[in-house]
Amino acid sequence: MVWVQMRNIPVNYYNLPAITWLGELVGHVEEVVLDTERSQHQEFVRVKMKFDVSKPLQRAKMVNLPKNGGAVTIKYDFERVQKRCFTCQCLTHDQTTCHVAHKRKQRKDEEAKLQSKGVVALKKKVITEADPLYGIVEDHQIKNWEAQD
Repeated sequence: MVWVQMRNIPVNYYNLPAITWLGELVGHVEEVVLDTERSQHQEFVRVKMKFDVSKPLQRAKMVNLPKNGGAVTIKYDFERVQKRCFTCQCLTHDQTTCHVAHKRKQRKDEEAKLQSKGVVALKKKVITEADPLYGIVEDHQIKNWEAQD
């Protein structure tokens, strides 16, 4: 189990059912540290949760909230997570042994070789599962942005 700091929660969602629901978007909520009788002085709510370590950590999740009629990005900061790959957010390896980082390096090396020969490769505008924005931003939203994979 890991303690997670949930940030950017709208004020009208500072209640136990809503915070539990927002936490369940990234893992199984075991405990929520929230005193609804007192005003909140911190910019986050701590939640103890379990999650599947074989999957990448979800650092943020865009949620359409019915009460305020808009979308908000809830941010999740995992406390005391020592070993983590900062490329793909997996807990099973570090960045030096990441297959995603290795593939990126290979592609960049191949592109550099092609550019040195005068060939320019076109990049496809998509977000892959390895990208931290996967699930947050959809492919059609990246008109002027190109994935760096």
